[in-house]
Amino acid sequence: MGLNTSVLIKNDALHEIAEDKDFGSKIQQAVQRVFEKPIQITSGKISNAAIVVETHHSDDISVVAFGGGKAQQLGSLIRNESDKPEEILRALAATMGYRLVKKTKK
Repeated sequence: MGLNTSVLIKNDALHEIAEDKDFGSKIQQAVQRVFEKPIQITSGKISNAAIVVETHHSDDISVVAFGGGKAQQLGSLIRNESDKPEEILRALAATMGYRLVKKTKK
């Protein structure tokens, strides 16, 4: 039970985060507001030291893409019996209107 949250931490900001006594409360406030869109968190001189991306129920699966200093939720799924990556990918594609078919070996 409960909720889980995806957060992107910028490694270049770790020195600022380590000295930021308010960072925990900044994370808490961002998590409570993240339902609209990702929220950037400042720390020291860095305006985007972390990004709270999304929050989801702990029984569900959230698929998030990280890269290029950004993160984006691609979708969320109600957890089923299997946690196999290929089945998660197939179900995610279906929510976007796509059908995945495994390649045949030549």
